[in-house]
Amino acid sequence: MSQRYVILDRDGVINVDSDDYIKSPEEWLPLDGSLQAIAELYQHGYKIVVITNQSGVARGLFTLASLHAMHDKMQKLVADAGGKIEAIYFCPHDPSERVNTSSPKADFKVYLGSSLFFLYILVSTPVVGLLILACKPLTFEIRYQIANIWINQLMAVLKLTCGLSYEVEGLENLPEQGAAIILSKHQSAWETIALRQFIHPQTAVLKKSLLQIPFGGWALSTLKPIAIDRQNQKEALKMLIDQGSARLEDGLFVLIFPEGTRVAPGAQAKFNAGGAMLAQKTGFPVIPLAHNAGEFWPRNSFLKYPGTIKVKIGPAILTADKKSKEINAEAEAWINQAMQEISKY
Repeated sequence: MSQRYVILDRDGVINVDSDDYIKSPEEWLPLDGSLQAIAELYQHGYKIVVITNQSGVARGLFTLASLHAMHDKMQKLVADAGGKIEAIYFCPHDPSERVNTSSPKADFKVYLGSSLFFLYILVSTPVVGLLILACKPLTFEIRYQIANIWINQLMAVLKLTCGLSYEVEGLENLPEQGAAIILSKHQSAWETIALRQFIHPQTAVLKKSLLQIPFGGWALSTLKPIAIDRQNQKEALKMLIDQGSARLEDGLFVLIFPEGTRVAPGAQAKFNAGGAMLAQKTGFPVIPLAHNAGEFWPRNSFLKYPGTIKVKIGPAILTADKKSKEINAEAEAWINQAMQEISKY
């Protein structure tokens, strides 16, 4: 059976609304019966997603930290009632802001370039995947180098066929020796591939099901991925901490997308705490990373549009003697600020 979703507004649907805005966790009060209704939907197999306009952020009435604190309270109360909110999406913009949310123009060149790029992936992935699998008895370094050669070629073909390239600011913030935890914005499939070109050696946290994809997934399974089952959150967190700690000790950068899923340009999702918890436990630094790849390679889109993706790497966040909540908030604040500087949304 296909997954069923229920999409809910927040104010006036889950919590009491106010003409003066809900500005703090203390002001956030659930409507009678709303938490129980969400719990019942969840227990009947529905996934609950909340989408809400929160222009009070842009108006200066409350901060993103306050908004996240309200959402933390909402999620906890829903969980206490026996339910779960799968994701929360919010728009922090003022209605008077001219936010361009239109898609880029798709002409014949875009369709042709995207088709040629897809054809290259279709042909090259089985070849490279089988080559990496054949090298399984050899060292990880050899398999990693083969994968890197393919990624370099893939990015060259992407530029040739689709006119899509990238520029990076802040490479000096990556430690020259030793590993770190990369907390990255997630908008597209682009960052799951391209970040390997300038952050290496690395591994990434990903869905366990991806390893079942023929050729590409099979090859990926030999490159020390941190593959988690999102359906079992407790076990997934344990795997992230255990395997992430081991990978960091091996000298690998650990790439984590704290939003958990690809988020459309201009939208923001609450950061999951797994990456920050890994940092708190291990003491390794966190490197925040922002990019606007979703404006050129949209999520779930066949089309890739010409342009230059901007990547911004932030200074290391030292994690010693810090709680995971503090680490997460610091990384999220930096990424959100960077996104305002590099994104048109």
